[in-house]
Amino acid sequence: MIELVIVVVVLGLLAAIALPKFINLGVDARVSTVTAAKGAVVAAANNAFVKCQLKQGCYTTAIGTFITSPAGVSAALYHGYPTGQTRFNLFGIKDWIQIQGFTITEPFPHITYFSLDAAPDPDNCKVKYVEAASLGAAPVVTTIISGC
Repeated sequence: MIELVIVVVVLGLLAAIALPKFINLGVDARVSTVTAAKGAVVAAANNAFVKCQLKQGCYTTAIGTFITSPAGVSAALYHGYPTGQTRFNLFGIKDWIQIQGFTITEPFPHITYFSLDAAPDPDNCKVKYVEAASLGAAPVVTTIISGC
């Protein structure tokens, strides 16, 4: 009987130590998803930039010549990269990426957010894209993970 009590106590201690690690797996998964989305956004912006460099006159001024997006749409880039918000004849970053499970919002002309739909607080579990500020500067892409 004493052995059985000892085994139950040891199993209880192990469960108390291991359980919090398993509870946080959902948070870790959502943070990883947002981090992967950040990589996809950076890759899409770089893809547009490389395509722009291959077209004469695309990267010589703030708004260069028109190029074609992966979706077959023709527009210009801003400083060689997609803008934060699709406007006028300029590509936005959302025109260069297909991403599922995220809500895309463009609250300001220079910023796009990719919010994770499955997060407890999508407003604080997202990727933020800020368009390039000048020629030679890359866009700034960051993650906000406090609500994941």
